[in-house]
Amino acid sequence: MQAPLSTTVSKNEKVLVVPVVEHFDEHADMCAINWFNLKTPWLYQLYGLIASRFVRKVSGKLYFKGHLIRQIEGPIDHLRDNLLIVCYPGARKFLDLVDFRIFQLISV
Repeated sequence: MQAPLSTTVSKNEKVLVVPVVEHFDEHADMCAINWFNLKTPWLYQLYGLIASRFVRKVSGKLYFKGHLIRQIEGPIDHLRDNLLIVCYPGARKFLDLVDFRIFQLISV
């Protein structure tokens, strides 16, 4: 199995892309799945406006954005109300996004 690709975002934090297949191609398209709860919609809209600029800089594209209407099954503590899928032209492009200092600041 190939070693993870990584970038350091602070002295205590790294972002890893960990291959789960034997023949991982770091240049193949990959998607980041963001599954989260939305506490302040206006703040997330502002984040989206700023973050989308950096996603476009690395040629990322929004693939899916949705809001949970109702939970079908599973524990309530696993409930998340929003799903966002962004696709990137390779793992390195995703890590390039994470390397932008402004993106790091707004993604806390």
